[in-house]
Amino acid sequence: MKQTILFGNGINRLSGNDFEWGNLLKKVLKVDAFISEGVPYTHQFEDIYLNGKCDTNKLLASNQNNKLDYKVKEALSQMLKDSKFEESAKIYKQISDLKADYYMTTNYDGMFERTLEDNGYNCTRESVSSDYINIHRRITYKLKGRHNIVFWPIHGDYRKCSTMMFGFDHYCSSLVTLGNYMREGHTRNGGYYDSNMYKGYKRRKSNSSYLFYSMRRREQMNSRAFEIKFWSDLFFLTDVHIIGLGMDFTEIDLWWILNRRYKYSKYYGKRLDNHIYCYGYFEQTVYDMLKAYGVDVSNAITDKPKDNEYSQLYLDSVNKIREVINGRRSI
Repeated sequence: MKQTILFGNGINRLSGNDFEWGNLLKKVLKVDAFISEGVPYTHQFEDIYLNGKCDTNKLLASNQNNKLDYKVKEALSQMLKDSKFEESAKIYKQISDLKADYYMTTNYDGMFERTLEDNGYNCTRESVSSDYINIHRRITYKLKGRHNIVFWPIHGDYRKCSTMMFGFDHYCSSLVTLGNYMREGHTRNGGYYDSNMYKGYKRRKSNSSYLFYSMRRREQMNSRAFEIKFWSDLFFLTDVHIIGLGMDFTEIDLWWILNRRYKYSKYYGKRLDNHIYCYGYFEQTVYDMLKAYGVDVSNAITDKPKDNEYSQLYLDSVNKIREVINGRRSI
């Protein structure tokens, strides 16, 4: 079984980079009063953007308010570019040394990529089809004589501001694209992808599923020749190990995929040989919902660690991931 690591913003906090939603919005928009208890930050961003609840003149000329979304992302991009990440880099190095087949992150900051480059890796190939949606924004890093790293920044990249998923509208647009691809085999342009796995698919019946078709195709193929191009497929075709990502319920794309995966197995009775694993700390409600969707939470905890305990928690989680990967590779 091939192995995937999905990591999030929690690791960055080890370096004092608090890229949590609320703090990012405060720093970029220079306001404090708009943060509302219980309102998801994706919606708060749209409220600020649509209703002018900040001094946009700090970012824009008065006749450019329709570009506020991009200007906020541009300012955020510069903030990320200037950030230091020494402590986080130690964990990223440990994660890269796991030699998983694939890597994903919800982070925009490029810290994992910079860690790879600092350790001699070179970016050799980048697959980008959209300046907005990131379903196959895939990057390959190579180091002579070492394991190649195939990597998806699934929520965007600070080097391409327009790709950074920040507001509710962008999340929903991404989710629509994911839904079209997983059900029909195409995205917004309606074109079917032509690869070894997808070749020959045609929708003949109203209830036919592209996902079911692609899974059958995958079973018929030589695994060595199989190339995954879209990050959503990793949740169905590989083991996925989640670390440093709290799985907040605003992550609607990830929760939708977990729902679809569980429904595929539970409702349609289809067999899935891969597993999804979570490591580290999760809020109780998130923990319960992950478990409800068939995620292995045996290496997760719900007792919140102290600030000085997170580094060891991530190191312990990396060691647990290594153990699981070593036991699953031959399956």
